[in-house]
Amino acid sequence: MTAIDRGKVNNRVAIFLDGDDMKRYLFFAVMAVLGFLLSWGWTFLPDGGFEKPAWGTEVVRWRSIDAVALPTLSHPSWGMGSVEEIEIAQNARSNHQAAINRGRQLYDAGDFQAAVEAWQAIADAESGIGRSIALSNLSLCWQKLGRWEEAAAAVEESALLLRSLDAGENSERSRVLAQTLEIQGELEYETGRFDVALDRWQEAMALYEAMGDLSAGLRSQLDSIRALQALGLYRRAERVLTEVAAMLPDFPDSELKARGYQHLSYVLRLLGKFGELPDGLAGNCRQVSTDLTDLPDSAIEAGLWSLRVARHLPDAETLHQAQFGLANIARAIYQTQKDLDDATLAETAAETALACYQQAATSTVEATQLRANLNLLSLSIDLAERGRERSDVRVSKAVRDRLFTQIDRTSSLVREIDALPPGRTTIYARLDLAQSLMKVDRLPESEALLLGAANQSQTLGDPRVQSYSLGYLGQLYERRQEWDKAQQHTETALLAAQSIQAGDISYQWQWQLGRILQRQSQPEGAIAAYDGAINTLKLLRRDLVAVSQDVQFDFRDRVEPVYREYVALLLQPETPPLDNLKRARDAIEELQLAELDNFFRDACTEAKPQTLDRIDPEAVAIYNIVLDDRLEVIARLPGADDNNLFHYRTRIPKADRVKVLQDLRTQLQLPYAYYKIKQLSQQAYQWLIEPLEPHLQGDETLVFVLDGEWRNISMAALYDGERYLIEKHPIAIQPSFQLLDPQPLSQPLKGLAAGLSGYPGWPYLPNIGSELDEIENAGVNIDRFLDDNFTRANLEAQLRSQSFNVVHLATHGQFSSQSEKTFILAADGPITLKQLDNLLRSRDLSQAKSVDLLVLTACQTAEGDDRAILGLAGVAVRVGARSTVASLWSLQDKSVPELIGNFYQNLTAGLSRAEALRQAQLAFIAQKNVRDAPLHWAPYVLVGDWR
Repeated sequence: MTAIDRGKVNNRVAIFLDGDDMKRYLFFAVMAVLGFLLSWGWTFLPDGGFEKPAWGTEVVRWRSIDAVALPTLSHPSWGMGSVEEIEIAQNARSNHQAAINRGRQLYDAGDFQAAVEAWQAIADAESGIGRSIALSNLSLCWQKLGRWEEAAAAVEESALLLRSLDAGENSERSRVLAQTLEIQGELEYETGRFDVALDRWQEAMALYEAMGDLSAGLRSQLDSIRALQALGLYRRAERVLTEVAAMLPDFPDSELKARGYQHLSYVLRLLGKFGELPDGLAGNCRQVSTDLTDLPDSAIEAGLWSLRVARHLPDAETLHQAQFGLANIARAIYQTQKDLDDATLAETAAETALACYQQAATSTVEATQLRANLNLLSLSIDLAERGRERSDVRVSKAVRDRLFTQIDRTSSLVREIDALPPGRTTIYARLDLAQSLMKVDRLPESEALLLGAANQSQTLGDPRVQSYSLGYLGQLYERRQEWDKAQQHTETALLAAQSIQAGDISYQWQWQLGRILQRQSQPEGAIAAYDGAINTLKLLRRDLVAVSQDVQFDFRDRVEPVYREYVALLLQPETPPLDNLKRARDAIEELQLAELDNFFRDACTEAKPQTLDRIDPEAVAIYNIVLDDRLEVIARLPGADDNNLFHYRTRIPKADRVKVLQDLRTQLQLPYAYYKIKQLSQQAYQWLIEPLEPHLQGDETLVFVLDGEWRNISMAALYDGERYLIEKHPIAIQPSFQLLDPQPLSQPLKGLAAGLSGYPGWPYLPNIGSELDEIENAGVNIDRFLDDNFTRANLEAQLRSQSFNVVHLATHGQFSSQSEKTFILAADGPITLKQLDNLLRSRDLSQAKSVDLLVLTACQTAEGDDRAILGLAGVAVRVGARSTVASLWSLQDKSVPELIGNFYQNLTAGLSRAEALRQAQLAFIAQKNVRDAPLHWAPYVLVGDWR
């Protein structure tokens, strides 16, 4: 089919639609939306210490040939053809109509073994198209029994038979072949061969288009999107679905319309586009009081549309599915918010998820009940665990009672799973329940479930589910400290994952193997295993799919510990060898990149390895990494040799470190806390800098690659007992040297400056105009936009028309650990990080060199977010500026214009970016009055190129 160009990207199958095809398929959607929506259904968000496959991410779909159609268990009409076509096809084989009716009745009754015998008899009695139809329906019955080899043999014979027939003008042959290909695609999908499933569905779509059956053609296209999602290509799926969703408001409310919104919601959730939970959803998971836009752009809004439609339908099951989808979104929000100090949103999201899961569990459809109850159990366990770990997280008595209730129901859940037909869905249900039981130390029951999953996965022949089953068994034996069994199962699981190049699974078992070998006192083997995990993650971040979205939600649990444990292992010797220091330093760099990828929700950070000796041989690079019981530091000392590394460690209990740094962060923002600041800052200096001090020769630039709570502290304010660190050294922060684009500041300076004094709900900034005046007084040629003139449109127009090497934005803003909550304010509303990126990259190609310097004053880090500085690093990386100067907290007094004016005067005088900022800060310290308080000069940090 010419409209579809099948390509391979990193061994992943991709689809590309040109503009004409997109328009045509949008037209198809008007006719076909009722046919396609049944392709999609329930989802649940996996939980636990490892990435898990999302079983049950859609309704298990049992296709049938129209001529002798087997209705799906819950939806008898698929919209696959007209009534006239079905009648003609059935009359053509009226001599076997009684047998056909019996086969359908047996299938409907769930007596699949008897249905197999009936359809086999029909196949034996028929020839040509009739035999093909019987074989395809026979395949459906075998699939229901979990007999995958027999199912494959039947549908393959059907397809071969149809291909051997003369196509001619026989539309029935083409239709039956297309439907057989759909069944074949479903079989390949269910057995984990997603790329093959994609090919089958694409071929079916070509046949439908040739017949002019727009409805069935679009249905096959949307089945292809299912395969794309399974391959991790979510954004391509989103583009098509968003266009289809634009037409849904024009359709009358129906079960199918509700499911369309459910599926859009599912895709948006996977892309991290959650949206905001409406008030009261936890108390009433049926009512929608929120105003909804016609085209949902968040998972919550699409889910609420589904709920609104489903609420008016007679079929309660559609409502339960909508509630289940909303529960999954709320749970995803909980996962992203649970590590923030302000636990209110996390609590609300968790309670909403629990309430909606409970509503969904009242469904009369067993599969929905099971999914909801499994998710209730795993989420309740997660909440209880966090309640034990963090005293500041309130876990209500109702949550605890619900946990006990769910645990008491596990025997019933096991019986429900045992009643399911064998297949990927059943295996993933076993894995989910086994993981939950493992967390509450019910290991024998967990082991039985995992052994059953391993046996079924072997029969299925799907290496992916085999790998999960064996890997989780290895995890269970690791918990039991049965090291030989743990190692054996983990190694076998790793081989299965590597056989299909499933890096998203492989890294987990490499990590697990490293832990197991370390516990067996095999440090070399453990390091090799961790090394493999790090390398796999490094490859994943370059892949179009990166790590699965559900892994990203639990980055702290599933990815970050790999790096920290690896570094701890490398630096375990009292005097680590040079090779270990290099590998540890590189791992710290990779962790920084992985954090930024997680922040952006995609692998957008382009790494270009740089060595400090080539950029600035006299600078000192200081890497720190925080571990539970100590601070490890690796410093690259001045000189032309990258081997000039110095390592030291400081033993600090985690609680002591966190308290000192959090208190210091608070005190730095107070005007008269001199004594307390110096006391706390000196303690931090002793931990981080004092062991390095004898190796520093003078006023070298210190370039920090910081970790943990240290990123929220102004390094300039560290105090040695006599002087602040900024009094001795220029200072810069670098997220990763691999992201550095080293270029000196070009002269003369040509700047675009914009400022906003007032915005509803934010403190007034009375000195913004003076700040822009000081930039001009420093000799910088600027185009300025103040207050009402500071709009996105004006900025974009100016950036397109002229070239600037400096962009200065004096306005309120917030840095957050979540990219969607990182923004600056303009007169016409917030400018998000993505919008700022688009603005700064909106210039004509002739002007498209990078901005040398981006300055953001009056911004602040988000309250209660201990990783908010990621937002600043994200701005520095995303917008492509070589250097960014920004404030960690907002000031409203006259000190800002004065310091900024001094900074620009120093730049125009030819000082480096780091030295220019340092001298501006020193001018305040030298005043020895209220201006010398760190409150006024310490918030400014330089990120990126310091020269």
